[in-house]
Amino acid sequence: MSRSLPRIASITFAAIALLLAGCKNDSESAISGVVDQQKEMVAILKGVTDKASAVAAKDKLQALGKKMSEFGAKMDKKKSNDAEMTKAVEKYKPELAQAQKDMQTEMERIAKIPGAMEPLIAAMSGLDVGGSGMFPAQ
Repeated sequence: MSRSLPRIASITFAAIALLLAGCKNDSESAISGVVDQQKEMVAILKGVTDKASAVAAKDKLQALGKKMSEFGAKMDKKKSNDAEMTKAVEKYKPELAQAQKDMQTEMERIAKIPGAMEPLIAAMSGLDVGGSGMFPAQ
């Protein structure tokens, strides 16, 4: 029975997450998705400590890029002056700014590691990190 408790907790958590996700409008869902993906990118970059870990991170970043493009496509469907989108951008602006700052910090740290930038540049070259240009530069 004690082994089933973590499984029940996981299922309950997943159900709550799905319910909460259903409460967001399309704009908010797309922007929060971009923010979440950027936070995941920062977590991946924090794991880069040498060239080998950078090579390993390359595949993770490329997979993440596919997810990010889905959120970018959702955002492309919205007009930049759409009231719903504007409200959602303002709501997530602090989180996005922090994620971008953290990403820049990690990239600057990784740049000092011999051979680590090359695999990451290749992986990140196609990423739409800011999400379709909807977010102002920080």
